[in-house]
Amino acid sequence: INNIINIVNNDIDIDNNNNVKQNINDMNDTNNNNQIDLVGNSIFDMNKELILIAGKKINSIFDVTNNVKTIWMMGKDIAEILEYKDTKDAIKEHVSDMNKVNYKNLLFRGGNSPPLKGIQKNTVFINLNGFFELISNSKKKEAKQLQFWVNNEVLPSLYNNGSYSIQPTKIVYKSVYDDKTITEYDNKNVVYIAHVGTFNNEELFKFGLSKNVLRRDFDKHRKNFEYFNMILIEETDNNITVEDLFKKQMNVLNLLRSCTINKKTQTELFTVSINFSIEKIKEIMHNIIISKPLPSIINANNKITLLEKENENSFELEKIKLKIKKEETKQIEKRIEEIKELNKQYELKYKLLELEMKYNKKRDPN
Repeated sequence: INNIINIVNNDIDIDNNNNVKQNINDMNDTNNNNQIDLVGNSIFDMNKELILIAGKKINSIFDVTNNVKTIWMMGKDIAEILEYKDTKDAIKEHVSDMNKVNYKNLLFRGGNSPPLKGIQKNTVFINLNGFFELISNSKKKEAKQLQFWVNNEVLPSLYNNGSYSIQPTKIVYKSVYDDKTITEYDNKNVVYIAHVGTFNNEELFKFGLSKNVLRRDFDKHRKNFEYFNMILIEETDNNITVEDLFKKQMNVLNLLRSCTINKKTQTELFTVSINFSIEKIKEIMHNIIISKPLPSIINANNKITLLEKENENSFELEKIKLKIKKEETKQIEKRIEEIKELNKQYELKYKLLELEMKYNKKRDPN
């Protein structure tokens, strides 16, 4: 029962693999400079009947009807997170009647949750549809990113696992120096990712670019961070563009972070999640590198392709010329054979004529 979830939001598009599909372009109107603070330290756990958003526990009831579990969240808690000034009015105006219910109507309807303490019986609770209605009408800039996060991270995990936590199981990240030496990248244009530890209950990673990774790694970052484990270094001549695109991608995925570490604000940080492990994020970085070479490299490759095509065309032309020459040679050889045959015929006629003349001369000596 605990793993069966009732979600009836008609605006959610779910594919055959229970993955929620949403156009990532919907996020483009969000200010990239504002760090998202709604998804950090967040949990949706159907099994433990626990909802935590941005570290705030949401008063929730998990209603079980016909072996289907429905999430009901206290509307005021959600409205406060979305910074509605008048939470009561916001719920009344923006949440449809079918998506909200008074607490008294939820009591003793199922689920393992004990009665909530200090909650009035007329307190309004909302389901996930009501949750999305409040999000869509919120003026908070991060609201769309919150909706994107719930659609693309939380709901697929709930369908597949019955729970969601933004942080995966803690693992040890392998250093890039286990296989290679730092001197291999010295004085080369690179992008990098390093694990810097746990902050605010999140695993954080530093990303950036460098033309001298040896100096940046040992002289700078290892002074700013108590722990700095380089887990990815990739060479790319277009490291400025690659870093910028990677940062935008992390922001769209709600994984971009900033954090004060050792009394200094650190940026170019990201975290990981259940759906976006560090291996997936390393793959994102690699794909950006492959797809975004420098314009000069593109031009050089285009010239090489053009030259190869010209050489190929030149080779084809030579083949045609050779074929023509062979054909001409065949025609000439054929003509020679025809002439030889004519010569033979003439020689035969000449001999016959000689014989005839000799014969006639014998018959008529005069």
